[in-house]
Amino acid sequence: MTILNSFDDWMFYRLIANAFHITLDQAYWRTNIAMLIIVVLAVMGYVLVEYKH
Repeated sequence: MTILNSFDDWMFYRLIANAFHITLDQAYWRTNIAMLIIVVLAVMGYVLVEYKH
């Protein structure tokens, strides 16, 4: 698993892992993939709104 940047990162992923009953590694990857999907959707939404104008 990738070394986390700080204790705060470790605590965040530990919270996610405990909340969803998954491992710390799964929490890390699922969170990163979810953030990537959100960013892509936001950019696509922005482009569509700007394209209509």
